[in-house]
Order: sequence, then C-alpha cells, then structure tokens
Amino acid sequence: MTEKHHEIVFSYKAVAQHALIGLLNPVITGWGNYFSHVVSKEVFCKIDHILFGQLRRWALRRHPEKS
Repeated sequence: MTEKHHEIVFSYKAVAQHALIGLLNPVITGWGNYFSHVVSKEVFCKIDHILFGQLRRWALRRHPEKS
C-alpha cells in the first residue's frame, strides 16, 4: 500500500497542501477500512511512519528555506 502513497505524494510535487490532502484522504480511509477488521496496530504504525517521512520530504522540497 505504501507504493500508492508514494505515487500520489511524488507525482504531485507542486500541488497545494489542501489538494494533496484531498488526494490522499480517500486512499488512507479506504486502506484503514479494509484492514480495520484485524488487529493491525503494527501495520498502521509502519504506514504512519512511512507516510510521515514522505510528507516531510514533500514539505521540505516545497519550502527549503523554512524549518
């Protein structure tokens, strides 16, 4: 599933923040609904960690002079 997040984040490098959130929200919601019937805390933590890193890189690329 992380490939789908990666495709969205890195194919829309110049899109506005609210547009990127709009693109990612249905993917994350659908993924969460699909895996909600099993105990998957470790998987959710891993995906959260990976997505945070991708979004951090996206933000740093858009604003290289800001901390």
